[in-house]
Amino acid sequence: MTIIEKNNYLSFNFYINFKDMSKVKIISIIYAIGIIIGALFFDIWGAETTPLKTMSVFAWTVIFIITLFFVDKNERK
Repeated sequence: MTIIEKNNYLSFNFYINFKDMSKVKIISIIYAIGIIIGALFFDIWGAETTPLKTMSVFAWTVIFIITLFFVDKNERK
């Protein structure tokens, strides 16, 4: 095996192919990234939490659950 073939093989192992992932996994990853961004940059779980911050997390979770429902429903067809 040459160096080029070995290098391509190694880089292929770290490549995430979104075409082969289920839509539920992709949506879950997007939800988790949104929660992490909310926690780190918008201080959602800080000491001074406003009702707007609480409702935004609640709305993000509701959107996630609704999206999961419809995606799972369409994948089963």
